[in-house]
Amino acid sequence: MKPHRCALLLLILAPGFASPAAAAPFAREVYCQSSFKSQSFFILLPDGHVRAGLPKGGLEAFDFAKDRAENPKITGVYAWNGDQLTFTFGGRAPYTWTRKRMPNGDEEMQGFMWIKERPFAPDQKLDGTYEGGGSVGVGTGTSVIATSGCTFRPDGTFTWEKSAVTSGRAAAAGANVLLSGTYSLAGYTFTLKNHDGSTTSHTICHHFKPKDPTQPAVVVLDGRLMTRK
Repeated sequence: MKPHRCALLLLILAPGFASPAAAAPFAREVYCQSSFKSQSFFILLPDGHVRAGLPKGGLEAFDFAKDRAENPKITGVYAWNGDQLTFTFGGRAPYTWTRKRMPNGDEEMQGFMWIKERPFAPDQKLDGTYEGGGSVGVGTGTSVIATSGCTFRPDGTFTWEKSAVTSGRAAAAGANVLLSGTYSLAGYTFTLKNHDGSTTSHTICHHFKPKDPTQPAVVVLDGRLMTRK
């Protein structure tokens, strides 16, 4: 597995695991290797295991042992050797990234910014709208543009609108999905209780160091960057 131009690396302490020296540089911390072009996600556990890609149900309750048994191609092991980080997935050949510390205190990984990410405090509340989107080509002259806007309120309520627009040689067509209800934040988990009675959980974290630690300018929600408007 080759690393993409941009990678978000999550390190969390799982219950029952002792933290070995190999994981010491970033134990219980989140980092992002950023080039603003693409994203690859990696979860590093302090027992030396790694998972590529973020689960969408949050990290606190995620069963990593079960996941390794069911998804051997996206799980493996990692090891630190000084500033070198080596991954090995599914018995394939290992690859190594090199970390560089800059004079201004910033860090780089493979020539790209290495940015510390942050979990949310228990029962933290947000106040604002976060938006994100992307375009995917599905054929000659046709693309699907997906956008998402989630409004958080300090009283614990939310509104989340998701839109998908197909455009091309024919007239554009779209569909909207609107969710609303109450929310809770804790660590890397964002839980929604919808007005229809359903409950869903998502993976979330701070992106970049916020000027106001209670209201981050950018969050990562289920692998997508969303910016506060």
